[in-house]
Amino acid sequence: MESCCTHLPGRGWRLLARLVMLLAGFTWHQTSSALERGDASAGATRSVPLPPLIPGGVPVAQIFHGHVSQTDQLRATRVIIWGARAPIEGIYTSYYHPVDRDPNKQRSPAWYIRNMPGWMTLKCDRSSPASGFTYSWGQYAGLDFTRDDVRRFIFETYLLPAIEQGYPAIALDNVETTNWKEVCGVFRDGQWLQQYTGARRDPVYFKALHEYISWLRNEVNSHGAALILNIGVDFARIGETRS
Repeated sequence: MESCCTHLPGRGWRLLARLVMLLAGFTWHQTSSALERGDASAGATRSVPLPPLIPGGVPVAQIFHGHVSQTDQLRATRVIIWGARAPIEGIYTSYYHPVDRDPNKQRSPAWYIRNMPGWMTLKCDRSSPASGFTYSWGQYAGLDFTRDDVRRFIFETYLLPAIEQGYPAIALDNVETTNWKEVCGVFRDGQWLQQYTGARRDPVYFKALHEYISWLRNEVNSHGAALILNIGVDFARIGETRS
């Protein structure tokens, strides 16, 4: 969850939590149904732990918990933590990752330009990083998720270690059905490769994102964890979102 949401009032956080839970519930339902069918396309090689059901009620989620220091307080009032600092016994916790960005500040956009220019996505001016957010200290680098080596890097560097640490789920942030970061292309072997139009609504970008998220789901599920998406819905194209 980014800086756009850090000043939400208590009611806003509760509404946001409900939205995330509804979306997460859909993801869990889809995954668990595929696992029950033995659907190999869902990466169903291991059972995926799901959060506890609340008969006759709605489970309450905590979106991050940096301001709550007492884990006993969380256990008493929360079922799920989206973006937990560490696994907490008795609570369904998830590890935070920004969908296609490298959260290591040492590997900044400038670092990627110097060392691995073919991995970092750019806007159509061919020079501006397509990162989406700018912070007081700079930007995370947005990576080209169409590349197999980039996908393996994200999974093996961040997600797999989190699963092995004991997180039952991955909290994937900033998943959007629109090209909100204005991703346009990359440099491959010194040559510009335009992948998308850079426009907000681009079916080619959406298809590539869908394939990437499906790949991540398969990998995460196959290692015994669930994938929870914080996803922005394009209500002008709700049919695409449902896909």
